[in-house]
Amino acid sequence: MTTEEQRGDHAKTLLEDYMLDEAFEAIRGEILSAWEHSDSSDASARETAYISLKLLSRLRIYFENVVTTGEFKKAEKGEARYN
Repeated sequence: MTTEEQRGDHAKTLLEDYMLDEAFEAIRGEILSAWEHSDSSDASARETAYISLKLLSRLRIYFENVVTTGEFKKAEKGEARYN
């Protein structure tokens, strides 16, 4: 198994872990709450919440991309066996 395949498997395990999912959801909820309770004139707090949500999303997407790369490597290895 290649390093990319191992990384993909590990990232998939992490994404399927209920504690990590719980952490993502809890943090997302805290950020949304901070945004909802911010003063409408507090552009800095709202921008911070927006950026925080985007970063949280990027983190999940990073793990998903690692999973996809690992799956592609496994598929390539499978195709190589038949050629």
